Amino acid sequence: AEEFKEIIPTKKEEALLAEHRTTLPADIVPAGAVALVIGIDSHTWGYRFVLYACIPNDLGFTLQKIRHGLLGSLADVEAFVYHARFQIENSTNTMGIWRAAIDTGGNKPGPNANNTEKSMTDEVYEWLRKQPRGIIYGVKGASHKKEYGPRVKIATIDKYPHSNKPIPGGLEIC
Repeated sequence: AEEFKEIIPTKKEEALLAEHRTTLPADIVPAGAVALVIGIDSHTWGYRFVLYACIPNDLGFTLQKIRHGLLGSLADVEAFVYHARFQIENSTNTMGIWRAAIDTGGNKPGPNANNTEKSMTDEVYEWLRKQPRGIIYGVKGASHKKEYGPRVKIATIDKYPHSNKPIPGGLEIC
């Protein structure tokens, strides 16, 4: 037997761009899309986001970026997720965001903190508790890949991470 060696074909950047580029302008949802999903990354200076359209195909879904940008506060995130509408290609109909995931932050105070006692994580947890269930989910980022175990799991937490104060009713994060 010969030693296994995986060979991954390389493609030139131009070929990849030509294969995956869309002619649709930003903020237009492709006609075949069934949902819009958004990922939001928490930073001390704001909330960076990327919005994708989910388009069904033989293997599941293809994601097409619709928009990316920066939101200044959790109030801006809330308004965008619940109220933004995007025109569907070749139609007068619009589509709103179906699901959102927000990084639950880090140890430093967030952009909305009134004092330095609250970490960004505390701030995002409190904000998530006020949101209707089933649309926006808190996610815990990972700074490294885990070799084994599930890549996504839902955990219910019942205390704020840095103060050990209880979270009324708990909070589910992924």
